Amino acid sequence: METSALARAYLHEDASAQAALTSELESADTVVTSALTAVELRRAVVQVTTSGRVPQERANESLRRALEVLARIDVVPLDEPVLARAGGAFPLPIRTLDALHVASALEVRLQREVTALVMLSRDKRVRDVAAAMGIQLV
Repeated sequence: METSALARAYLHEDASAQAALTSELESADTVVTSALTAVELRRAVVQVTTSGRVPQERANESLRRALEVLARIDVVPLDEPVLARAGGAFPLPIRTLDALHVASALEVRLQREVTALVMLSRDKRVRDVAAAMGIQLV
């Protein structure tokens, strides 16, 4: 699971995204995300509260709920294999933080010998690169 899925569901308070996320989490054998996800969620809260788009209390509550989801899933550390893969070539242009998410997924597939890896992301660029690398999409 990539950050955009959690951000859409909780920080943007999208009820349909929350329902879809809950369904996916309940049906998956295992759910993993990059250690980067918690950082990106916290940064998103800073951005929306600093800009005045969302009141601090509401943003904090949304973050708390998103972090509760993270506490129930496996977190892939940003260790040397992930960092090295993220620094390498990809079949399409990709931003650095997005490369870390895709590299985390690829590391899970490699280390856990996962045959049916599925990425949950709302970010078109992440989805395009993941698909180009043979990762199924939700």
